[in-house]
This record gives sequence, C-alpha cells and structure tokens, in this order.
Amino acid sequence: MSNSKRGKRDKMIGVWCTQEEHDWIKKQGEESRGKGVSKGAYLRKVALGELPPAEEPFATNQQELKLSKKITKGEFLDVLYEQIPGATNNLNQMARRLNKGAPADDKMVEQLEAIKEDFNKISDIVLEVEG
Repeated sequence: MSNSKRGKRDKMIGVWCTQEEHDWIKKQGEESRGKGVSKGAYLRKVALGELPPAEEPFATNQQELKLSKKITKGEFLDVLYEQIPGATNNLNQMARRLNKGAPADDKMVEQLEAIKEDFNKISDIVLEVEG
C-alpha cells in the first residue's frame, strides 16, 4: 500500500536502544529483502507485518543453541531453573518419607523411576549444550 493510501505519517515513536541493538537493527534494515531500508522503516515494516521478523533473533534467550535437537536458550534455562529443582524437590520429599520410616512401596518405586528418567533427559540436554 502506498503512502498516499495510508495518509501522511505525522506521528513519531521514539525508541531507546543500546549500541549493540542499534547496530543489529541497522544491519537487519540493510539486509532486508535484498534492498536496504532505514532503521525506522525496517522497524515500522516489521511491526506492521510488512516484513517478517529477523530469522536470527537478537535476544540471546531466543536464539537456538547449536544442538542436534532444536532448543532455545530460554528452554534450556527452564530445564536448569524449573525442571531440575522440581525433580530434586520430589526426590527430597521421598527421602524425607523414607528417613521417617515409611516403607518403599510400589508407588514410590515408580516415582523414583520417573525421577531417574527426568534426570537422564536433563543430563542429555546439559551434555549437549556443554559438549
């Protein structure tokens, strides 16, 4: 749609950014669909859906880690800060019951097996990232 059909652009939105963000936005604009556009035009076009977002996100927690499986840094942080503490909490609760003299019944054995599987999956992810 041309400018004349949209009307005159007479409103401005100012955005503060770091030098690193500025350089990244400028680079994305220059590489945009093979024809360079200004930083402002690039941001406007992406925000209005006229251009797709960058293939490689700027935010490091949204960038894919270089793994054989597709996992983002955000997903990896979820494993570290949510899944591992959850599994260890379950393990501590079971240890507390056993230390109080509760018998190890079939349900507890099943829970231990599930925790073991969780830790194996978590270990695989951590080893891939560290690898």
